[in-house]
Amino acid sequence: MKTLSRVLSLPTWLRMRLAGSSVANWYTKLNVWVYEASQGRTWSHLQVPETGEPIPILLLRTIGRRSGKARVVPLIYIELERAFVVAAANAGHRQDPAWYLNLRANPAVSISLGSSWSSATARITTGAEREELRSEFAAVYPPLLRYERATSREIPIVVLEPRAMIQPPQ
Repeated sequence: MKTLSRVLSLPTWLRMRLAGSSVANWYTKLNVWVYEASQGRTWSHLQVPETGEPIPILLLRTIGRRSGKARVVPLIYIELERAFVVAAANAGHRQDPAWYLNLRANPAVSISLGSSWSSATARITTGAEREELRSEFAAVYPPLLRYERATSREIPIVVLEPRAMIQPPQ
């Protein structure tokens, strides 16, 4: 039997076409609502199309750089010792995602894995560290390579460093 998350997941090609649209915004809000309502038990992973493997999702809360309002987005991540790595890919679009612009303006963020939130600091990687983490991220999430080919901008790789370590749900 198909799970709700598998039935409602969108194919990569459709997510790329919808990125930035009102449909994509609606889907993001729905994803956040389901994730929070289920305490991270539902829609906490995304199935990677190329590999069929699940990749975990966290919720990132930033403060809007213009509005001052809290903004929450679901992001796939990889673990890095005491931190989490995310890519500001925006499905290969020309502009950086809003959440990235928000954390660039204010690196004090919160992250949720499951039912609890933790304060964290966002750090934008550069140079050799960026290249190493980009390679690790692309090994787990191959669509990143397609997104890189689709845009002329360098896709930022961000390390989220929690102030107190939180464990991903099992």
